[in-house]
Amino acid sequence: MTKSEFYDMYGSGFDSFCIGSERNPQKHAQMKKSLSAAFSTKALVQQESIVRRCVDGFVQRLGVDGACEKGLNMTKWFEMIAFDILGEMAFGETFHCIENGREDFLTNISEKVKSGEVSQEEMTAHASTLVIAGGETVATFLAAVTYFLLKNPSAYRRLQQEIRGRYKDADEITAMSAQQLPYLQAVISEGLRIYPPGSQGFPRTCPGATIDGHWVPQGVEVYTSAWTVTHDETNFHDPYAFKPERWLDPDRKDNLEASQPFSLGLRGCLGKNFALVEINLILTKMHFTYDMELQNADLDWFQQSRMHVMWSKPAMHVRFYPARK
Repeated sequence: MTKSEFYDMYGSGFDSFCIGSERNPQKHAQMKKSLSAAFSTKALVQQESIVRRCVDGFVQRLGVDGACEKGLNMTKWFEMIAFDILGEMAFGETFHCIENGREDFLTNISEKVKSGEVSQEEMTAHASTLVIAGGETVATFLAAVTYFLLKNPSAYRRLQQEIRGRYKDADEITAMSAQQLPYLQAVISEGLRIYPPGSQGFPRTCPGATIDGHWVPQGVEVYTSAWTVTHDETNFHDPYAFKPERWLDPDRKDNLEASQPFSLGLRGCLGKNFALVEINLILTKMHFTYDMELQNADLDWFQQSRMHVMWSKPAMHVRFYPARK
């Protein structure tokens, strides 16, 4: 099946297609190749120090500004750190990449603009897609997983114990070492399952086919909703409950493969590895450094959220205290 006109919105306002809006498989593959070098494991290892610098500044501010009785609206603060990191990595603004010679996400494709392989318009469209896909989705996940942890004290304490038992100092924390923490990874997987950042699904235009025993005429748009799949009891027992342990149980009956928050195949999320670097660093450093308290214990943040193309999320005020080691 081919992508539907739904994807045109990612290139809205531009005369050129970009990685998000290009529906031609061959052209999309070429665009992905142009951008993929910036998201390789090697590139991310080289760039992690920049992300850590951003995260360290963020964590420090939480302790200063989040100590007051009202706390901080973490729905907004997670958006701020996600977009700050994206700005550093995609555009190199604050760290003066011209003077320092630091390459950013768009360096590789900028060279193709100079050689004439890629137009200036296309590069601008790519940048727009990076901002939408790379900032909002990470912020949404971080807000959601923080809410579910603070509403589930046993999971929250277990995560704290794992992180604080592994590290003696926040400076020891790296994305690679954090990715070796089993319960943290289970928390991340469960957060992505119960509140998938891209929950709407990505439509395809049917050529005329029988799908699951039903005839679907040519031209009809079809898609699989991540939300529907991950909240289906045939895939996950007690699907509306936040249970990180389901990802660690060797005798589990849940269909874990049904949760694919980064999608699969050639159209899978190009920035998956980068997103996981951000997520692992932020969660590990934040929970190592602070104890947290949801200021409105009656808040049903989950039910008050509204899903459009992206999530519309309510405020969530959290107070921060120095960690009791």
